[in-house]
Amino acid sequence: LPDVAFAKLLYKKLNSYFQIPYGEGVYDSFQFSFNDFCNTYELNTILAYNGLKLLDQHSIIGFSENFDKRTSIQFTTPNHQLFAYLEKHIIFKKVTQAILRTYGGIFDIETKININLISRKSGVSSKDVVGVLEQLSKDEMISYKAGNSDVLITFLVPREDEKVINVIAKDIKKQNRLKKLQVEAMIAYTNNDHICKSIQLLNYFGETEKKPCDKCSVCQVDTKKLNASNAKKIKQEITKLLNKTPRTSRELVESLSFNETNIINVLRMMMDSDIITINNKNEYQII
Repeated sequence: LPDVAFAKLLYKKLNSYFQIPYGEGVYDSFQFSFNDFCNTYELNTILAYNGLKLLDQHSIIGFSENFDKRTSIQFTTPNHQLFAYLEKHIIFKKVTQAILRTYGGIFDIETKININLISRKSGVSSKDVVGVLEQLSKDEMISYKAGNSDVLITFLVPREDEKVINVIAKDIKKQNRLKKLQVEAMIAYTNNDHICKSIQLLNYFGETEKKPCDKCSVCQVDTKKLNASNAKKIKQEITKLLNKTPRTSRELVESLSFNETNIINVLRMMMDSDIITINNKNEYQII
């Protein structure tokens, strides 16, 4: 998460990168390479990306990612001439073949290509791929439009450096605290194996629920423990209630403080042992 100090640094570097004079820059727009910007100032790319999004959310800049600004090419020479050319220029063959195998119809229409993808497929560095394209263009094998920008920003307020960020400093701190609490709540939910997961979720959203769901991982573990240790006690309590009057399973669950799944399991055990039976009113009763 970008804190206030990083937001100030990022905003200052943006203004320096585009040489925005103090007090100016409103509605000036710039396309640029995000990675080149981060490399220029040795910025962590994740922090810088989140920082740009933060400045955008607070209307200090307008930030958009221009994925449509990729390099585009079209082969303008017939097949046989291209292959004859590649026989004389073997060093261009890997890149050219990778392009032809990746993009169909590239002889017919201008096609946007991914330089990094071609680099991986050909085993040639991205820089050298660009060099090959430039040479193919010079030799009139292709038409070539270089896409050297992937980000568009528009400055929405005059440059005032730290003053601009100071206005939103409290909001940044508040937002970061909230995100931290959300992450901590997620970790706590994952690590808590003592409280029913459903109850944990409902409590997080402000709802109160005391009855376990009997289906989550916590409840299933509790069920095994209770079945192993408390079956005898549950049986005694069920017997005590049924000696007074026949009851449905729902009435037994509501009258006992044990896990519902365990109560049902003990009822089945007692049925199998011919201790209880079900009458025509669908109630359990002692035989």
